[in-house]
Amino acid sequence: MTPPRPHPVRSIVLALVVLALDAALLAIGLGDASMLVRDPRALALLLVWGAAGVVLALLRPVRGQDVAASSPDPPVMIALFVLPLAAAPL
Repeated sequence: MTPPRPHPVRSIVLALVVLALDAALLAIGLGDASMLVRDPRALALLLVWGAAGVVLALLRPVRGQDVAASSPDPPVMIALFVLPLAAAPL
């Protein structure tokens, strides 16, 4: 049995809370909230993030994923994680 879906208004509000956090982090990255308001690219980015967040919050997958078998990640995945971290200081 599937759990009940959350109310759409709740999903939209939570998506907007996440968007506010994204906007705060972007404002910190730009240096100030006034820089965020003055930069049209930053506003466009927030608009796209907001629209995508609301759409993804409202649209749930049609059905769950049926996992037939699960296997652990191979050691190559560890190398793919570690190599970029090790290469950054170089």
